[in-house]
Order: sequence, then C-alpha cells, then structure tokens
Amino acid sequence: MRFRLYCIFEASPSQTAPQTMLSGGPRVKMLKKHGLCAVFSEVSDGAGAHDVSRAMQHHKVIESFFDQTTVVPFRFETVLEDLADLELLLGERGDYYKQILRRLDGGAEMGIRAIVHESTAARAVDDEAGGFPSAEASNPGKLYLCSRKVRYAHESLLAEKHEQVSAKFRAAFAGLFKEFRSEASRLAVQGSDPGALLISLYFLVPKDLLLSFRHRFDALESTDPSKLLLSGPWPPYNFVLPSNPQA
Repeated sequence: MRFRLYCIFEASPSQTAPQTMLSGGPRVKMLKKHGLCAVFSEVSDGAGAHDVSRAMQHHKVIESFFDQTTVVPFRFETVLEDLADLELLLGERGDYYKQILRRLDGGAEMGIRAIVHESTAARAVDDEAGGFPSAEASNPGKLYLCSRKVRYAHESLLAEKHEQVSAKFRAAFAGLFKEFRSEASRLAVQGSDPGALLISLYFLVPKDLLLSFRHRFDALESTDPSKLLLSGPWPPYNFVLPSNPQA
C-alpha cells in the first residue's frame, strides 16, 4: 500500500484528523513520530493520473490543517511506497522540518501579481535589432550573434525591472512581512501587450497582520499604475525552501 503525503507539523496531543476533508475527498490519517505529525492518505492501486480535481483535494487537505497550525506543505504530490518510508522520513529529516516550522511559525503566504511594462530602453533594443543591415542578415553567423545580443539585452532589462518592482513592493509593505520572494517573466498570452511583464511577489505575513496587509494593498492599488492582483492567505508553499542568498 502506497501513501500520499500532504503536510507536516509539530505534534500536539489534542490534534485530530477529520475523516474526510470534503465530499468525495480522501480519508486522511496522521502519523506522530519524533515530535512531528505527518498527514497522509492511502493511495489505491487503481488511482488515476494527476488531474485538476485531485489537485484541488490535495490542497484542501493542506489548508484544513494550515487553518489550525503552522505546516510544511507539500505542494506537489509526494507518494511513498510504504509506511516505513514515512517513519524514516520523519526520523532522518525531523530536525530539518522543525527548522522550517520555526521559520514559518504563524505565517501565511500572500501573493501579488503585478503586470508592468518594459521601459523605452527595451523598445530601443528591438528597434536596434530591427535595423540590422539586410546585407548582413544573410550571414548566419552575424545573424546568430545579433539575436544573442538582443536576447541578453532583454534579459538584463527584465532583471533590472524585476529588481525595481520588487524593491518598491518590499518598501510598500515594510513591517508587514517576515520573508519575501519574487519572480519575473514576460507575458506570453495571446492578445497581450508584447511589452508586458508579469512580476509575481510572495510575502510571508504573520496571520495577525493579514488585515493590515490587505488594507495597505488597497491603498497601493488605488495609486499604482500597474495592474495588481492580490491572492491569499495560502499555506506558505513558496517559503518552504531556504531563500536564495542572492535574491
């Protein structure tokens, strides 16, 4: 019998697992070992491939425990071959999970997606690429070097814009979060502005400051020219792994 792992938290004598998280959902169980508690369910041999419905059930289980305590959530499906593997996991990596729980203690993840636009410098790069001499464009080597130059120039501008936006939002929410993560990408949606960038910002917010965080977002949204979308609170999926010291 295989087992699907949902989350890990510090064991408490009063903690009990509900039999079912939602209608038609998995029957969950808990294993308490080494001061930790792991939430899992049995995986039947006939379990189908990963689908949207099962993914929603997976996250519902995690959220039900996150509402009660600090958890280490497993965002992606983690399946162990037998119960002995789960016991071994808690034994060998118990200290590691306890360190994570101390860092995440009392925190919830709030996300902001900001759609911003590239600077005129980015358009200048495209203009320069478009002006590549037609006589040289037939030379594969020179054409390749030109395309690489344009690519690196855009990556540099994206990194610069990412840092600018991240710094602005860190300052805007100062005092309301414990940790911060962010990532940037170009929007590749049909019909979207070719100069649009998506900056995803994640904040680890103490639960008692969530309302203040929302109020500050509302004030920022009313004045910021970017398109902003707030989501959360969520289990702290983006803060389980240690932060990149260079981020």
